[in-house]
Amino acid sequence: FKAARARPLKCDGCDSFHNSPWAAEERLFEVHHTVPLGDRSKDGDPTDPADLALLCANCHRFAHATGDVTIAALRTALGLGVT
Repeated sequence: FKAARARPLKCDGCDSFHNSPWAAEERLFEVHHTVPLGDRSKDGDPTDPADLALLCANCHRFAHATGDVTIAALRTALGLGVT
């Protein structure tokens, strides 16, 4: 996610941008595993960066509360189109 730091951070779920004047935006986002850690083939496998998403705290909690951790399911539940 180093590339994301070069521009304002955007939630992959709700598309919200968070630009904090006090440089707190990194604390407003969380890295989300779109493939649950328990579903990986074996313990110790490295996480594929393609299986990570940048979510705001609200979307991250919502994704886990619904039980479907995919970004497509989250965006559908939020009434947004899948990108």
